Amino acid sequence: MFQFVLEKKLGRVFSAPIDVYLHEFSHVLPDILFISKENSGIIDMKEGVLGVSDLVIEIISPSSIYKDRVLKNNDYESAGVKEYWLVDPKNQAIEVYENVENAFRLFSFAAEEGSVKSKLLEGFEIEIANLFSPK
Repeated sequence: MFQFVLEKKLGRVFSAPIDVYLHEFSHVLPDILFISKENSGIIDMKEGVLGVSDLVIEIISPSSIYKDRVLKNNDYESAGVKEYWLVDPKNQAIEVYENVENAFRLFSFAAEEGSVKSKLLEGFEIEIANLFSPK
């Protein structure tokens, strides 16, 4: 994603650790996030991201399942994050959700094989086999 966004000059991609303040009462630390050029005013190099990222990726670990699938999902959804990815290394799966009227709907999914694509980053696609090592 870093290379794709850089080549297309779409905005910026950040990886953890980076503080994201969705609003006054919501502070999160996503694993990866994308901020479009149009939304770049929310980037503060000292404080972090002061607003809603366009795309957020969370990598699920055994200790973060509830947090990523429920708590962060609800925060990102209600704040208006346009696209939310859940990467599940244990099951070699990726779920891509698009935000439609403040509700996430599954847009793309693959497990063990196949690929997922982004709706927001048109043309960006990831092959599962290239991301996860064989079981």
